[in-house]
Amino acid sequence: MSNENNDEYIDIVIGVAGQSNSNGTTGHESFTIEDLPHPQVSMLSAGQQNYRYPAMPNGQFQLFQFPMQARGISTMTGVNFALNFCKKLATQNKKYRIHVISGSVPGTGFADWNASTQQCQMGVSWHPDWPIKNNNLYEQFADRIRKYSPTGTIDLLLWHQGENDAQNPHYKTLFTYFISKLQGEFGKFDIGVGT
Repeated sequence: MSNENNDEYIDIVIGVAGQSNSNGTTGHESFTIEDLPHPQVSMLSAGQQNYRYPAMPNGQFQLFQFPMQARGISTMTGVNFALNFCKKLATQNKKYRIHVISGSVPGTGFADWNASTQQCQMGVSWHPDWPIKNNNLYEQFADRIRKYSPTGTIDLLLWHQGENDAQNPHYKTLFTYFISKLQGEFGKFDIGVGT
């Protein structure tokens, strides 16, 4: 595919993972100029829909929209750092065609342990070795990259993890392990972290 100057595009794949602030299901209900899609930035659909855009079949890329959940349907919009980051990257690099693959799920963490309630939130975890296969978010995210990345890799991981791991004394070790597992399969990539 070519851009307006008939130059070949360079495919850039950005993975987005973590909890609610990385998928856009918390925050504001207003629609601002920052929320508008960019023609060079697409996201992998999970079959979800919201009040602005129709659902696309799971596994197809569509214009980046809120929320970018990896599973489920939501009518919420919200704050998401990935869209603005990708739009800025695309604006600065007219040859980039950016594909966003999200694995974000609200209210999750590595151990999925809520220190204040002393219980598991949802029975899911980002830990690569989480024993409950259907609730292993690492494996679900990696599987989306395996199946749908146009290049078979990712170039950048945008990660946001917040309150669910705020009291986790093993967070650094678990995050390092998470990254090493991803890079072991998909090769080296850059990392952007928000907390």
